[in-house]
Amino acid sequence: MKTKFLIFIILFFVITIRCTSDTTPVYWDNAFVEISLVQTDRIDFFIPDQGDTGWHYWDPGVDTVTVEFVVKNVSDKEVSLEGIHWSLYATSAWVLYSELQAYVPPVILPANDSATIQVGLIITEGTAQRVDSLDGISDFSGTGTFRFNADGYDNERYESFRHNYVYNEMSVAKP
Repeated sequence: MKTKFLIFIILFFVITIRCTSDTTPVYWDNAFVEISLVQTDRIDFFIPDQGDTGWHYWDPGVDTVTVEFVVKNVSDKEVSLEGIHWSLYATSAWVLYSELQAYVPPVILPANDSATIQVGLIITEGTAQRVDSLDGISDFSGTGTFRFNADGYDNERYESFRHNYVYNEMSVAKP
């Protein structure tokens, strides 16, 4: 009697779970956006040592480099590009994680179209000091790697589009 009751309860739950009022849509055509760097050589930053002797987080020295990307929508859907994310790491340690250059309003890319986007990368004395110290020698120079990716959504279902990553070497030095 107990086993029949247990089998009945299990069948009841299985049937109840399988009978739902809505279907779950599955989309196989997610939008995909590729980015590539126009400039592929190393990005060099020359950060002046302003304030106290040495690079410090509280000192005002800064350098900005403008980097140009080609952003291509390789899907058959219109997408909105909200921004370019970048991360910076040096010697297997994250220095900056997920900085965002946002575009308001978003840049609209029609299906299979491309656009050229410029992004200003800013490195402060504190960031330069961290990149410099991660190589083990504080000599006012160091190297790292940027990771870039596009951020946005498709305009049909407002879901985040898929993207690739682009990597590029960078360096910091005292002018």
